[in-house]
Amino acid sequence: MSQTAHRTGRAFLEEISDSEAWASAPPQQEARSCLQIARSNGGITHMRELIAVSEGERAELLAWAVEEPTLASKIVTAIAYREEILREFEKLLANEGVLLPRKRVGTRP
Repeated sequence: MSQTAHRTGRAFLEEISDSEAWASAPPQQEARSCLQIARSNGGITHMRELIAVSEGERAELLAWAVEEPTLASKIVTAIAYREEILREFEKLLANEGVLLPRKRVGTRP
């Protein structure tokens, strides 16, 4: 749910604006939330996989962007956002001294 819709208590069953639908929390905040969830459900490795954009997902999303040029910039921005969340998630882990084997999960170097 978008931050705006969440703050106002509105669910996706109600109409929301395009900007509300594409709104997102700052990557640092999202990474902290993901870490909190990872600790209580599924683990850190699984959360990394959920955050990352796999090569297959990237190909599908970029194909969608070609098919829907009016959404292309938003799709590319969403991909970059997830990549930034993953970087922030990794920073949080490093700051806490959490060392897990690095598994390639679809991010580009």
